[in-house]
Amino acid sequence: MLRLLFTLALTFALTANHLWADSLPLVPDADGRHRITVGLIEFPPYSYTTETGDIGGLFIPLMEQILDEAGFTAQFRMLPISRLSLGLQDGAVHLWPGIDGKSDLRDHTFVGDQSLAHISINLYHRKDSPAPVWPDALHGQEVIMLSGYDYSPGIMQVINSPANQITPRYSHQHEGAVGMLLHRRANFLINYQAPMQQLFQQQPELAEQLRQRPLERIPLQMVVSRQAPIGGEYLLQQLEQAYSTLRTEQRDIQLPDS
Repeated sequence: MLRLLFTLALTFALTANHLWADSLPLVPDADGRHRITVGLIEFPPYSYTTETGDIGGLFIPLMEQILDEAGFTAQFRMLPISRLSLGLQDGAVHLWPGIDGKSDLRDHTFVGDQSLAHISINLYHRKDSPAPVWPDALHGQEVIMLSGYDYSPGIMQVINSPANQITPRYSHQHEGAVGMLLHRRANFLINYQAPMQQLFQQQPELAEQLRQRPLERIPLQMVVSRQAPIGGEYLLQQLEQAYSTLRTEQRDIQLPDS
């Protein structure tokens, strides 16, 4: 009987220890603040890698202010979108300022209610082609999209509908996608306006050769991993409260729409 009781007690202790370990808070820095890993993707002007290899963009000061107000320290990581998704799923990445509705993250993240900014998704075509009617003009066409990027559910429904007979062609880079369009690899490109604007500023001759049709406007929000060591729901609540406080005290903190 004593052996049985000892075995049961040991099993309970090990199980409790395992469950507690999953919810342990992050080890604080020297200043006593927990370090939050913020995952980013190449999405200028909000986040990008500079010529010197540093991480830049509008997200950097904003997320630093939000995390500082909430009592945390920011650690930024620039990742391919596939690795960002895996990091949010397994907790290696705690926070992503991004978009809701990414299918592989739906069951692995919490999404904030507040908008950091609104971004536009456009349909691009060459200036020598007629203005397209959405979605009829895409029927039976090949359409260029960015590899790994998710778009709104409405746009993806049009792309994936068998009735539309649309064939996606993928590019890993925004400039490469424009090149495919200009070289007539397809007649249409679907992309976010923000990185396209950045590209056009760097290479104005590209903008002169293209035309665009607005499709949708969606919010950028804080997306938090459910596996965050301090608890994803708790972390998101703290960040949302911090952002709300900053907006009350500092009205210009919200990022510009694009």
